[in-house]
Amino acid sequence: GAAMAAAAAPGSGARKWALDLSRGSDAARRRSEKGERAEDGALRMVPAAVLKKYRMKRDTGKGLRELWLTGQDIGVLSRQIGALCNLRTLGLANNRLAALPDTLFQLERLERLVLSGNQISALPDSVKNLASLQELRLDRNRLRAFPDAIFSLRRLRHLSATDNCLEVLPPGLKRL
Repeated sequence: GAAMAAAAAPGSGARKWALDLSRGSDAARRRSEKGERAEDGALRMVPAAVLKKYRMKRDTGKGLRELWLTGQDIGVLSRQIGALCNLRTLGLANNRLAALPDTLFQLERLERLVLSGNQISALPDSVKNLASLQELRLDRNRLRAFPDAIFSLRRLRHLSATDNCLEVLPPGLKRL
């Protein structure tokens, strides 16, 4: 699949970027051939030539709207993820994440968060800060309960949490 795609927002002249470094993507295969692995920082693992080609800055990720890091064996997500302030979609499925940095929950524009296939046992109350979140996928984790804060997400339309350790259905579920 394509590692990077760009599209101009109608009438704005601004570009939005999507970056797919999922296992099996072209970019992931190139990194693997060079003996590189997924690192701590979201954009640190992107080759400088790719950033230059698409006029993206490594330090800010300005313009990045989608980031897919599926199946990258990531155990710790960098706090730098919070610098990707324009991110709308973040795919972190099939990694080794047990905890998430607090900066992730500062991404006010995030609409889609895919955390399936990790080792997450709890979500922090700061999940309520993701006011734009419409889709949250938590399948195949170790969740025992949902924080009450998740039920304050007014825009949430899709919540998926199959194959977890939930003992009872949360009473706030009917508020979604």
